[in-house]
Amino acid sequence: MKYKISAIILAAGMSTRMKIGNKLLLKVDNDPMIIKTIKNIIHAKFNTIYLILGYQQNLIINII
Repeated sequence: MKYKISAIILAAGMSTRMKIGNKLLLKVDNDPMIIKTIKNIIHAKFNTIYLILGYQQNLIINII
């Protein structure tokens, strides 16, 4: 039996504990953290990826 597995990325928080800004925009291995996360999920071959955005969603949409 082949299963269909979805990934949900919850990226709607305000990063209030990060004193230097939105953590999704911080660089990890030269990519913003949100891009690194999406690449890892794509590499894992999930069937569907859902990205839940909120705070500063326009900045994140422009990056992805």
